[in-house]
Amino acid sequence: LNNINAQKPFGLLRVLKFTDTLIQYEKGVEVMENIAESIRRATPLVKKEEKSFIAKNASYAHGNVEDKSCVDTLILLQHFPVFTLGKRGHASDFKASESEIQARLGATISSVGRGGEVTYHGPGQLVAYPVISLRRRSLGPRAFVESLEDTVSQTVRRWGIQAEGRVPGRTGVWVDDQRKIAAIGVQIRHGVTTHGLALNVNTDLSAFDLIVPCGISDKEVTSMAKELSLRDGTTGRGMEGRGM
Repeated sequence: LNNINAQKPFGLLRVLKFTDTLIQYEKGVEVMENIAESIRRATPLVKKEEKSFIAKNASYAHGNVEDKSCVDTLILLQHFPVFTLGKRGHASDFKASESEIQARLGATISSVGRGGEVTYHGPGQLVAYPVISLRRRSLGPRAFVESLEDTVSQTVRRWGIQAEGRVPGRTGVWVDDQRKIAAIGVQIRHGVTTHGLALNVNTDLSAFDLIVPCGISDKEVTSMAKELSLRDGTTGRGMEGRGM
């Protein structure tokens, strides 16, 4: 994360990349929380099974899993289909019953501690969990969230997609101020961040038809593939096979 990584002397991030396979949401959160606790306590990973899971499933790791300094960590992954309900979410944010959601998508529903309402995670979506100590970096919550928005904006612009964060009253990253391409929801406890962002790369956007995404009913959800197809008059399938 460019703006975060510029901070010294705590600028280096350990990167754990799980995007070559799908990870159950609960397992991803378990790894994230365990790393967060190790940073809060300034101790190594406390669960041997977590270290084993990382060693087995991380397709790329920058930084030693055994690092005793408990460095800030960026976790990158894709989840199996799941709808997550944040602190401000309500049952009314769902347009379908849990049984219908299960039947149509094979998706589960999980209540989580992050901010925000309801959103969807699934294949074709890059989920990033930056687990960092804001205190060590002298970062406030707002500056942290804006850094996430800026990083996503800069990333999609490299593909020729003009998107903006820092939209007054609306967290996330938006195309033409109408279509949300990335959702952001974080939790901060004892100065350490968990959860993070979800960037729609070539996500099946029909899943969002079953909810009121992030509590906003009058805006669309989009993806990098869809935006490229609108721009180029193609299917947007050029995103496939690129990897994450």
